[in-house]
Amino acid sequence: MKLLKMTYLAVFLGTFILFNTGCKPFESLTVQEPETVEIESATISNMSLIIQLPIHNPNFYPIKVKKLVGTLYINKNAVGKIANKETFKIPANSDKLHKLEVDVDYSDIFDSGFSLNRILRNKNLQLKLDGKLTVRSFLMKKEINFQKSKSIEFK
Repeated sequence: MKLLKMTYLAVFLGTFILFNTGCKPFESLTVQEPETVEIESATISNMSLIIQLPIHNPNFYPIKVKKLVGTLYINKNAVGKIANKETFKIPANSDKLHKLEVDVDYSDIFDSGFSLNRILRNKNLQLKLDGKLTVRSFLMKKEINFQKSKSIEFK
């Protein structure tokens, strides 16, 4: 009889927790400007970067970033692809600095009509990153499209 009551209690608590956590909508992560960007290694066609990135997770559950992929544009020309090297976890209700390791494959730079001379003449560099972030938490998996742009002027 005692075992039956414990089983009912466990099922009730499990159902209660599942409905309360499953019904709360996913709140978006807040990603700010990188604090540091370090070049880990570089070759003629790719580069490995370590980015220290402040990320705020307002959710009451941790989120695991499984995949980050994107395309890097310079002055509207696609010049390469970016992808994370490994997954990382963002703790619940956190506002922390995270180390993000990414590979940048810029082998498309020569096919894109990219010209350093033209950029230096314009004295303006438009950077844009289009991508998709795949996150996972408990039973939920979500893909988030993102787009970041930045303009740099040379003097």
